[in-house]
Amino acid sequence: METSAGVDRVIEPMSPRVHRRVRSAVRWLIPLALFASVASAQQESDAVDPWAGVEQMVVTGTSGFSELLTETSSVTAFDAATLEALGVEDIGDISKFTPNLNIVTGGTTSATLFSRGVGLNDFSPISTGAISVYQDDVPRGAAAILLGRLFDLENIIVLKGPQGTGPYRNASAGAIKIYPRQPSGDFGATLSVSYGNYDYIDVEGSIEAPLVPDILSNRTSFAVMKRGGWFKNRCGGAPPLSERTPIGGTQRFNVPPHSLCGESVAGEGDRLSDLFPGQATRINDRSNWALRSIFKLTPDEIDMIWSLNLHYFNLKDDSHVGQQIGIQDLQPTEFDDREFVRVGSGPPNNAGVRSYADANILSQLDELRTFYRAQCGDACDRRIVGRDAAAIANRRTNLLFRTHLARDLQDLDQDPFAGAVNTVGRTRNQNYGFALRGDVPITDAITLKSITGFEGWQRSILSDLDFTPNIAFETLSIDRGYQVSQELRLHGDLDDGQLGSWEIGGLVVADEVEVFAPVDNDRDAEFRAIPGVVVPLFREFDIIRDYEQKVLAIVGYAQGSWEFSETFGIDVGARWNYERKWMDYTLAPVNPNDIFAKEDIEFDSPTANLRFRYAPTESVSFYIMYNRGWKAGSYNATSNPNKGLTFADPERLDAYEFGWSFQLFDGRFTLDGAVFYYDYFNYQIFTAESNLSPQPEFVTINASSAEVYGAEIETVLTPFDGTMLRVNFGWLESKFLDFVQFQLGSRQDGNGGQQVFDTAIVNTNNQLLNSPRFTVSIIFSQTVTFDRIGDFTLNYNGAWTDDVFFDSTEGRGVPDSEERQVLSDYMIGEKAYWLHGMSLDFQPPDSSLSVTGWVRNMTNESYRNFSADLNSFLNTTIHFIGDPRTYGMTVTFDF
Repeated sequence: METSAGVDRVIEPMSPRVHRRVRSAVRWLIPLALFASVASAQQESDAVDPWAGVEQMVVTGTSGFSELLTETSSVTAFDAATLEALGVEDIGDISKFTPNLNIVTGGTTSATLFSRGVGLNDFSPISTGAISVYQDDVPRGAAAILLGRLFDLENIIVLKGPQGTGPYRNASAGAIKIYPRQPSGDFGATLSVSYGNYDYIDVEGSIEAPLVPDILSNRTSFAVMKRGGWFKNRCGGAPPLSERTPIGGTQRFNVPPHSLCGESVAGEGDRLSDLFPGQATRINDRSNWALRSIFKLTPDEIDMIWSLNLHYFNLKDDSHVGQQIGIQDLQPTEFDDREFVRVGSGPPNNAGVRSYADANILSQLDELRTFYRAQCGDACDRRIVGRDAAAIANRRTNLLFRTHLARDLQDLDQDPFAGAVNTVGRTRNQNYGFALRGDVPITDAITLKSITGFEGWQRSILSDLDFTPNIAFETLSIDRGYQVSQELRLHGDLDDGQLGSWEIGGLVVADEVEVFAPVDNDRDAEFRAIPGVVVPLFREFDIIRDYEQKVLAIVGYAQGSWEFSETFGIDVGARWNYERKWMDYTLAPVNPNDIFAKEDIEFDSPTANLRFRYAPTESVSFYIMYNRGWKAGSYNATSNPNKGLTFADPERLDAYEFGWSFQLFDGRFTLDGAVFYYDYFNYQIFTAESNLSPQPEFVTINASSAEVYGAEIETVLTPFDGTMLRVNFGWLESKFLDFVQFQLGSRQDGNGGQQVFDTAIVNTNNQLLNSPRFTVSIIFSQTVTFDRIGDFTLNYNGAWTDDVFFDSTEGRGVPDSEERQVLSDYMIGEKAYWLHGMSLDFQPPDSSLSVTGWVRNMTNESYRNFSADLNSFLNTTIHFIGDPRTYGMTVTFDF
């Protein structure tokens, strides 16, 4: 995901640390690779038949696990049985099992997608990611509809790398294609009921029938899910105001009985804790339901196929809350007050209205302080060693326990599944739409495909984004929009496909998004959520952002495939990309004047694809490929009067790839892989800026250049009937070649005035965000049959993710006003971790019933999904935490 400006570049050798990790990974991966093979396929799926054009499909194991095997491009595919075994509920769940795919979630309606280091970490309602997501071949570009519920699926296909040709928009990193199950034309029904911890209940079902035999059929599916909260809110159950102890005077207290859960309570008269009463003690719940009905038309006398997909999704969740870790200021060294040491994170030194430290962290700090002071002993007693010597010893002790705490907090605090928030926000989201697809033969060799889509949504998110019991960073965002798309493809064969094929086509997408986002962080404002109502009561607003964006995107492409011999072929394609954006933006109230902006911008760029294929045998194939990727520019509708409306330029990517596919032992062992190099120009990156604003701004900016290189290996082994082992491995080296970020700062000059200046944040040579160096995933299935009893199937899945950073500073955060980075290592990132899951399925003989017991995140691993640095705003950092261990049972009926 990185571009470089030069042509004659020497790739730098790996560091000793990376060499050690490579040797360690290879040492145990090679034996596994002897028993494994890849889910790597190539060539995206056809709209009506997702496997059209695939030369071979190998079905392995009694679970029906399927693998795509072609030699055209790099693909990872998941069939329905694998998706069910992994417990996939949204596209974020497949990233752990797809090499070099990283999907970041900051809530149940917010996701950003990265493939091979390429992506955009922007949760904004008007952003468009670098990985295109399609359902039934209809693009789903808006952030509000990316994490919709997945159910009753046929398969999911992940296309890796930029898509330089074909009907893709903004696919500089790749594409994900989701295909629901189509009507079969027969009568049938399914019902699945799951129950688990945290009061989890999930019901899925489907029914299908021929409406007009052999002509019109229908499949209707539904899913209903509800789960209680797993995150403990220490501010839950706050008593009514009449039962609280008032405080007088001018002091501030953050201890009971005035403070109920660590929130600050100011004096000046009789003051009470302003915590909203009756909040839930368990939060981060989930509640959604979805309905889909697909009609399939196959006219008796006309050789064509049409399908209509009608769908609706409704979500009502707590807004996701995580951990807050306050920042410890830089500490002077033990000998010189003018020298400072970065001791990382912990409670801020100063207390105040906006200052808060989690009870667990304060407890850790007290334990460490007691321990190190006991170790210091007489050396810290000025009555024994004198004032100066004791001061040095105490300073050394302070550094030791603060440094120890900072190191511990890189792995979160002692109870990462608990915190304290004053506002339990709610998230509401409705998504509705349709997909109409048709295949119409023009001649025996030419087919016209039409895909018409509509997607609409309404969403509101009220969040307590400071993750503390104080009113500091409360946000409300309400957005709604729609998207209309039309795609046409004309496909033809040369000599009945023996010499090759050709395709020309185009895609038009028009969308509109309206956003209303007020901000009010005044302690006296009535910023409180009424239970069951997402919009809080505001007395007045600090800032209101009200803006509307309209987009028109047009792509046209032509591509062809030629078979020059039985062993050699070539694929070539080109696409023209055009995008126009209109923005109507208002920022108010800003004294002395509100800010208004109306902008209209357009841009276009060609992209292309060239691929050579060589298959010396039916079981061995190779390819070498070039792809040009491109993504349109992006607006930033900031709430900062110093910035207003800003813009990030389009990005461009040149990708070079070599891949292979081997099938051995009659297809029981496959080994697919690829090595690649990416040269990136104007890489779009989502980052935090302060810019003299009362709160941080999350904006998309450009890094001049970056580069990525790496490899993937995907293996599948089916040594016996009923046994399957799948091992995937990803390696990624990424680096910013030229990236210096500037943001506004201020300091007092010699005359007592404020001097505004640019602070330079140098990220050159840093690793790209959301790009772990190594990833490994394992999927294992073993079926054993007992006569008269039935089939038992054991499924195991494991995913290991190397160290990952969520910002461009390699996890160290934004420098302070003195250009010093104050965070400890990995604070805006996550150290390497494993996730394990397991299930046991039982199916009686000759029965449509199956029973499955399952557990996910077996070891109850606590890990960050995403982190943000609020240093310049609140002296803190916030961390979204992954789900804890869940377990339950599923009963499935297939009628």
